Amino acid sequence: MSDSTDARKGIALDYLTKVADDLTRAAALRIQYVLNARRYGATNQEIGDALGITETAVRRMVTRHGDA
Repeated sequence: MSDSTDARKGIALDYLTKVADDLTRAAALRIQYVLNARRYGATNQEIGDALGITETAVRRMVTRHGDA
C-alpha cells in the first residue's frame, strides 16, 4: 500500500471509531428521552410510534432502564 492509502485508511478507521462513540451516546440519549416521555405522560404506544418501534420494545426499554 502507498503512504496516501495508509493515511486514508487511518482516517477512515478514526471516523469509524467516532461513529461508534456517537451511536453509543445516541442510544443513551434515546433511553433518557423515552424515560422523560413516560414521566410526562406519553404512552408506550405513542413513544413507539414516534420512534418507529413497537409498544413492546418501548415497554422492555422502560423496564430494563428504570421507571417501570
